[in-house]
Amino acid sequence: MKKILLILFLATLVSCYRSHNIYIKNVSRDIIYLNTEKAIESEFAIKRGSLYDSIITKKINTSDLNGLYRINPNQSIFLFGGIGKKPSDTYFPFTKVELIKGLDTIIINENNFAAKINRQVKNFCFIELK
Repeated sequence: MKKILLILFLATLVSCYRSHNIYIKNVSRDIIYLNTEKAIESEFAIKRGSLYDSIITKKINTSDLNGLYRINPNQSIFLFGGIGKKPSDTYFPFTKVELIKGLDTIIINENNFAAKINRQVKNFCFIELK
């Protein structure tokens, strides 16, 4: 009985913070490349599932140290987030992220990523590129 109460107590603590997920979404007609200094999937504890698979299918390099991903028109890719973590405007798990569209490059880092979010639907935040 004590174990059940402990589990329920811990679950309540974790669930007090809502989840938040940050996505990069390509709403343009062009291909966009996402370059990260560490692979997005390296943050995953479990290396399977639909979210993990959707990231891997967009990856165009084989390194675990950095990630280069191809985002086709009308596609999105999970960048980071979590369940039970307190959302913060200052938490950014990458040193920088580069979004490359043609000859243009947008650099996102911990100082400007919150300002780059231009659409939010419930707990899903999108950085949309037009």
